[in-house]
Amino acid sequence: MFIRSFLPLLTALMVSQAHAFPADDQWVEVLRLGVPMADPSGDPAPDIVGSSSDGALAWFADASVVSFRVRLDDPTTASAGVVGVVLNRDGDGATYDVLLVADGPGNEVAAYTADGAAGLQPTWTRVDGEAAGVRVRVAAPYLDFEISRSIVETAGWASDEAGFGTVMTGSAVGTWTDVLGCADLACAPADLYSVAMVVDTDSDGLTTPQELYLGLPPTDADADDDGLLDSQESAVDDLDEDGLVDARDCDSDGDGIVDGVELGVTEPTSGTAENGCFSPDQDPGTTTDPAVGDTDGGGLLDGVEDVNRNGAVDAWETDPNDRTDDADVDGDGIADVLEAQGDDGVIDDLDSDGDGLVDAVEWLWDIDEDGIPAFQDADSDGDGFPDSEEGAADTDADGWVDALDLDSDADGRADADEGRGDLDCDGIENRLDGDDFDGYCDSAEVDPNFEDENIERPAGELGRCAHGSPSLWLAPLALLLVRRKR
Repeated sequence: MFIRSFLPLLTALMVSQAHAFPADDQWVEVLRLGVPMADPSGDPAPDIVGSSSDGALAWFADASVVSFRVRLDDPTTASAGVVGVVLNRDGDGATYDVLLVADGPGNEVAAYTADGAAGLQPTWTRVDGEAAGVRVRVAAPYLDFEISRSIVETAGWASDEAGFGTVMTGSAVGTWTDVLGCADLACAPADLYSVAMVVDTDSDGLTTPQELYLGLPPTDADADDDGLLDSQESAVDDLDEDGLVDARDCDSDGDGIVDGVELGVTEPTSGTAENGCFSPDQDPGTTTDPAVGDTDGGGLLDGVEDVNRNGAVDAWETDPNDRTDDADVDGDGIADVLEAQGDDGVIDDLDSDGDGLVDAVEWLWDIDEDGIPAFQDADSDGDGFPDSEEGAADTDADGWVDALDLDSDADGRADADEGRGDLDCDGIENRLDGDDFDGYCDSAEVDPNFEDENIERPAGELGRCAHGSPSLWLAPLALLLVRRKR
């Protein structure tokens, strides 16, 4: 038995305020041969008990502690002896590596290392000193105890690595009175091994060592924020060859639809950042293949058929799971069945609305959200300037032609608000002039040193545009002054 002291109790109380024991549904049951661990022997109390439905040993680990839950016939009497979990890290069937023991409710947990001797009775050496940051509690019928990961790792078992465990009662330095899964003390350690116990800190289905090896963040369950756990995506393959492995690429096949939407995800995972690329699938009953750009093989990418990329088949969209609606005779990226819905019903017209912009450029975008796709809309962005006037120019070089760009000059002011005026009289309409304030025209012109259009220049101040070139009105003034001097 360990000597009780005030310090371990005080430490346990302090830790209890900072770190909660795992909830009942967080414990991970330790299995052996595929079934929960159970004790067939019926040894003296405090006895380990367990069945196929409620095993004798469970565990949990997070970034700071490793916790164990042992089912005992009377956990309140655990202080009459030691409850211990023996761990094997290196897979050597002849020896155990680490012993973690709990000395009853409210008392300390200790970590020991073995001397390497074979069998169940090696010489254990305590490594943790006062074992700061450990706790024991009774949660009948269980005895729960936890120990800091730093102590476990000091003892020789890296708690992010694969390990094997069994549980026993007795004395840390004496003879064990109960060995889980063994009717007597003749069992070799290898006979008692459970399945591997590994830490998955972010609960994404990949262990921490796996994620570190694969270059994924071990504390982020959804590295690309697409709504899928990292384990659901490859950390090796780069399907669309864009330089990002699929687990870091929210659109693995490059079809324009986020992987989570393709698989019908409606709620993000705990590791999906709010500002990531995730968006909920609007029709989770239908899915597409995130590893195949054209799920139905009809010739149009999934993201071309699902224009708004929300997972549902909306108006002016085709079905990415139906290859029969993919035909596109004029190759403009607009399916024939959609072009047939246009005003003229012609499916091979390269400029369906006759505005001078080809359908392939205007496409099915609905910039002004009026329900009319651009290839059928005379003013696609709804800014008051017809597409035939705005044309295919791209004033701000942002990849959107002016006819589809709400702010053609990218100055932060919408074309509809700026209008056709020419504030600085430089011959460029305001809607196309990225610097409307590089000069002024009259006394009512805004101050070019301010971006607030409500700030006016002083009354009566001359403007260089409305009153002509400064040289034209300064020359007579200079002549007048010369004459006066004479």
